[in-house]
Amino acid sequence: MKRALKTVYVALLVVAMILSLVACGKKPKVKKITTSTNKTKVEIEIGTSQEQLRDTLGEPSEVDFIEHYETYYIDGTQVYIYFDVDEEGNQVVSKVEVPKN
Repeated sequence: MKRALKTVYVALLVVAMILSLVACGKKPKVKKITTSTNKTKVEIEIGTSQEQLRDTLGEPSEVDFIEHYETYYIDGTQVYIYFDVDEEGNQVVSKVEVPKN
């Protein structure tokens, strides 16, 4: 009986280790954000690097280093893009906000 319990315990540990390894290897789900301005539809993915964003939209109009966001004006509409830091230390998009007028 003890041997059977030991075998079940070891099997559960192996399964737990495999599941944790699989979870670590998965990339986080990418959430696409579509922001509508007056004329343009802007699609920005959560996790997009700051460098890629600037390659696409150019330099921001304003940068807030305390709140970690940049302001872009697209077709006269303000768009705030917030950043987090990923595992490699890169700034990546975490949230996009268009203020209501």
